[in-house]
Amino acid sequence: TPVAQCYNANGNTFNLSGSVTNGAASWTVISNPQNLNYTIADDEDASTTATVTGVGSVTFRLTSTSQTTPNCGYANDDVTVTINPNPDANAGTDPADQCYNANGNIFSLDGRLSVYGTALWTIESNPSDLTVQFLNNSSTSLTPSIKISGASTGGKVVLRLTITSNTTPSCGTDYDLVEVEVLAQPAGPVATMEPVNCND
Repeated sequence: TPVAQCYNANGNTFNLSGSVTNGAASWTVISNPQNLNYTIADDEDASTTATVTGVGSVTFRLTSTSQTTPNCGYANDDVTVTINPNPDANAGTDPADQCYNANGNIFSLDGRLSVYGTALWTIESNPSDLTVQFLNNSSTSLTPSIKISGASTGGKVVLRLTITSNTTPSCGTDYDLVEVEVLAQPAGPVATMEPVNCND
């Protein structure tokens, strides 16, 4: 069986390295549950290539048919090729800005479900050096809640959602960013008194 490959938008090409003895070769498809598009370079050559477009599996059958008289029947063997999905990260939309809260500001992140890998949230940038806490150790959840605390001057934090492929072979990683912002607390008013000039 050929090694599984990661999805390629231009199609994935597999070597079908079959052989036949005492018969004529022919390749056919016997299973294609995801209804993927495929082409066989030469379906009458035991050793050929097949190009498959999409994510999923296709099972090809090599049949060797007797060419003698009388005909001595046929024999066949099957091979399955698999295309694994690439990870797809979607961190969702930026949460609404919040006004500074002395007890901390809690934001809910809305990463989108992906069956193509495992999730991990990290801090991408934090220029105001705010304190960022993933509540309930939820940095591996797609939809964690985070608590932002720190200076009353507020600030922005950019978070990265990374999705890591969990297939064999691994199809790498993908990431997406989302930004949360705590708005500064208004500064207290300052009142001044002008002395009265009695000579006026």
